[in-house]
Amino acid sequence: MAATFPTEAEVFEAAIGYFQVAHRDPITGLAPPVGPNDFLGQQARALAGLIGEILTAAQGADYDAVPGTYTDELGVTRTRNSTKALDDWAYVLGVPSSTEGTYGRLAAQAARNGGATAYGTGGTIVATGAQLTDPSGTIVVKLRTGFTMPGGGSQAIIIDAVTTGVAGNLPAGTVLRWSSPPPGLTATVTLTTALSDGFDVETDVALALRIVRRLQSPPKGGTAADIREWAETAEDGSGLLLGIARAYIYPLRDGVGSVDVVALLGGSGQARDPGATKAAQLQTWLDSKRIATDTIRVVRPRFVSGEELTIAIQIHPSADYDFEWSDAAGATLVVSGTSGSTTLVTNQNPQRESLRTAIDNGNKPRIAINIAGTPTPFVSRVTAYSGANLTLETALPATLAGGETVWPAGGVTTPVASAILAYVNGCGPARGSYADELDPWEDNVSIGRIAEVALSARDSTSGDRVCVWSPDVGVGTGCTIKIGSGSAAGDDFFLYDNIPAQGPQLAECSAIIVKRAS
Repeated sequence: MAATFPTEAEVFEAAIGYFQVAHRDPITGLAPPVGPNDFLGQQARALAGLIGEILTAAQGADYDAVPGTYTDELGVTRTRNSTKALDDWAYVLGVPSSTEGTYGRLAAQAARNGGATAYGTGGTIVATGAQLTDPSGTIVVKLRTGFTMPGGGSQAIIIDAVTTGVAGNLPAGTVLRWSSPPPGLTATVTLTTALSDGFDVETDVALALRIVRRLQSPPKGGTAADIREWAETAEDGSGLLLGIARAYIYPLRDGVGSVDVVALLGGSGQARDPGATKAAQLQTWLDSKRIATDTIRVVRPRFVSGEELTIAIQIHPSADYDFEWSDAAGATLVVSGTSGSTTLVTNQNPQRESLRTAIDNGNKPRIAINIAGTPTPFVSRVTAYSGANLTLETALPATLAGGETVWPAGGVTTPVASAILAYVNGCGPARGSYADELDPWEDNVSIGRIAEVALSARDSTSGDRVCVWSPDVGVGTGCTIKIGSGSAAGDDFFLYDNIPAQGPQLAECSAIIVKRAS
């Protein structure tokens, strides 16, 4: 901001200096005592406190004078605006809220459309709105429609969350317990369809970014900026948000007077595709907003089979985040491992000396395994070994196919892998020739950017950087991208918008490998 205000400590020092000069003994020339127990010292402290409060209020007013964001020294986007000021700006500038026709912050929304089967004795009556809880006891959900248990003893049910926010997006397989089951009703049900579309209340930063976009691109009745705003605040037929995390606008892509919209959800890879149902709901919403002479077409992103990305990077970690053993003597491969088990069978008997030594020393070294369907590696500490078997501290989340590499891991592994995945998932669809020129976004996966985000990765708890440097970037060894079953190379991955009847291509990451540089 333009104004800079002194701190209370600076005001106190200035007051002390003033009192020492103003009250100097005219005969001896000595300055008066200004210690914490002296009269003038206490006066200086009281004056500093009073002026400090006034300056703090002035600084707050200065921060709130213009809505906006900034990037701090850690690369995190923040806002200096207060929550109340942002709410006021959003209302005054007409930034759409969660409810059509009103303005302000997007409210939290409860997840919905979970599916399960209830079991019990035929004739048991279960009321609409009957509540259940998740295993933690913190997430409350409810039965959408009551029922009388059929004679067969089972009934398909639909479950919606009572608890708002993303915490209510319970996955399939979650066991729910009825809060007050009537006699004859089995106490638990298991979700067969996940709850979805639960959203937290919009953050200050997200709201500030929407306000800035509103100021930069005020409504004009159907510009690309208008259509993006419409899409990102779109609702389904019941007045709930569709949850479009980002909409990408392509004017004229389908001809004169046309606009194509590629809307993406949060998440990773193909989970960013909104799917046919939400795409249709978004189409209906946009058709209700556009002017009659325009055509808006919602197109889904295109994922090219065989072009899934495997990204590998070699790094020198910071000392506190180093790898905890070495595979310099040769790779260790998985023979078998079962979901939920803590036993991993490898092809090494005995295990590599470096791994055995770390375990024998009680260090519980970490390993990393890339599991199909999950881009970031599974990381677990190893507590013991016996022949070809390793005992893991964390149970395997899935049954392994066999043949996977057991990589050395350390404190650096998860932060770097997560940062790289966030970068790839932050890339938009191919821009091609029609993307809105006033709305820039990254649409290619760059070797240089992968190295950049890896070196910027930080510990989620301490905020410390976990990497020192990454050697040989750009020469095909230090950082590589493998496309599908092809060979790893140090080349950028380019996306294309070359099939008019389909959506622009979107990148999909299948695996991230973090290795120690030699």
